Amino acid sequence: RKWALSLDQDQDVGVLERHSEWLKVSGQSNLHTEQVRIQSSHCESGNFNGILNNLDPTLLLHLAQGHRCYLHDYGSRNKKRKAPRAIWYGVTFVKYALHRMWGLPGEPPKPILRGHNVAADFDHALRNLDKAVKKKIRYFETYVDTDEIRLFGIVGSTEIDGRRDLQVGYVHKHLGDRGGLVQWVEPNWVEGHGLQVFDTAVGFEWTPDS
Repeated sequence: RKWALSLDQDQDVGVLERHSEWLKVSGQSNLHTEQVRIQSSHCESGNFNGILNNLDPTLLLHLAQGHRCYLHDYGSRNKKRKAPRAIWYGVTFVKYALHRMWGLPGEPPKPILRGHNVAADFDHALRNLDKAVKKKIRYFETYVDTDEIRLFGIVGSTEIDGRRDLQVGYVHKHLGDRGGLVQWVEPNWVEGHGLQVFDTAVGFEWTPDS
């Protein structure tokens, strides 16, 4: 599943699944977006390493800073629960895990899944995380400036679920309006800050015409 990160001037952060759908609905094609991959199958199978390892560094940094982050999901297949597993399960685990691993004050909110307190299960999972995953998450502990993890879910329906052609079209339009993934950096600005552009093909011999 594809997710995106949108930033606005109020330092609220939106993490969106199928961000092409969000661009279509909101019409805010000027939003800054970042890609994050979260798989509901990891939640279903209890692959806690996978859930945490796929968290984008930009998302982790904003959460560590205490910014409000919103997880948007369109097209849940669960008509009874309405919220997808990545929301009701994934968000619950991520908030609990980051609270514990970053040593935030007090106890994290009780993680309730399907009416059951699963704190013991989550604690067991955290004790058995791969070392590489622990290292990745704890790297951002240095940047923590909050006493809680502000991650929320927002769910909506879609009429283009599975329409990859339409989703790709929205993304292409968005990137076209923004001028591509990365804005052009003027060579004079680079040189003026004592920096150099490195091209793997020509090394430091790079020129604007390369």
